[in-house]
Formats: sequence, C-alpha cells, structure tokens
Amino acid sequence: MITQTLIPALSFVSHAAATKDIRDYLNGVLFEVESQDSLTLVSCDGHRLAKCTITQEHAIDPGQYIVPIQFVKELIRDFKPKARQTDTPISITWNDNQLHFSNASRSASTACIDGKYPDYQRIIPTDEPVLGAIGFNALFLEQAGKAAKVITADGYNAIRLIGRGLESSLIEIVNPISDIESAFVVVMPVKLS
Repeated sequence: MITQTLIPALSFVSHAAATKDIRDYLNGVLFEVESQDSLTLVSCDGHRLAKCTITQEHAIDPGQYIVPIQFVKELIRDFKPKARQTDTPISITWNDNQLHFSNASRSASTACIDGKYPDYQRIIPTDEPVLGAIGFNALFLEQAGKAAKVITADGYNAIRLIGRGLESSLIEIVNPISDIESAFVVVMPVKLS
C-alpha cells in the first residue's frame, strides 16, 4: 500500500515524459522497484529527466515497469484527493504484464510498455559542479518549478540548480513532502555563444 504520496510524485515526474516519441519506452513513466520499501519513478523525453523516490512499503515485485504516460495522467486526475478528503492508500499489484492500481473507491489497470528503459543513472550529475556560462530551455525550468510545487511541503517551491557547464545539470527539490526520499529533474543545457 502506498499513500497519496504516489499522486504528487507522479505529477512531479510526468512533465518530463515524452508523448509521441518513436522510442515507445520514453512515452511512459518508469516504475523501478529494487526493494519492498522503495519505489523510484523516472521519466525522460531525451532532453530532460525527472526522478522521484518514494520510501514506503509496497507489494510490487522487484523489477522495472514502464507505465504509459496517458494512463499516468488519468491516474493523477482520477486518484487525486478532493478538497478535505483524507489520504486513501493506493494498492499497486502486478499480474501478467499489467499493473493494477486501486483504493477504497476506484481502480484502474494498464498494460506496461514493452522494452528496456534507458540507463538514466548515466546522465545524472554526480561530481562537484563545474562553473561556467550555461543556458536552459526556459519552458523546462518553468515546468520543473511547477512540478516542484506539487511535492513540496505547504507548496513551498524550493529548488536548487546545480550546473555542470555544458554537461547535464541537476535541479534538486529541497523540501519534499514526507515519504519522498528524493526528487530532482535533470535538464540538458544549451551552449551559449
């Protein structure tokens, strides 16, 4: 069972997913399960990447599951708590290439996208920042800020930009809500002339 933390986390990563890419695996959100108490959500469109890790017990078998982005958007819409509604745990189960999501009042299922998700860890900056003049697509930065607002405590929009020159740069969410271990967006800079 996962609390309503799943919905803000999905809202956070969904903005970076492709919608009409020829590479089908980018048209979805990766649900990466390494243990029974951690769920990592990742999306990428080839220019930016969003990752959010939820630390909470669940019943999904370890593995990688790519959920179509259109289904993710429906989940966000349908499972988003209404005003003054208490958090209702969401159950996620896996069965015959299908993920099933349910809570006390609704349920939904989807077939997962076939394919192997790219090794997203390779583009996440890990070294100390390299200073230099960099530029970014302003729309990507704006969307990262809006996405951060969804998963930060009391809507406090705290982000930190860690630039690495002409390599990918990290936008880290500073104050995520409980149960979200970490959240960040990776954006590819553009060369300034």
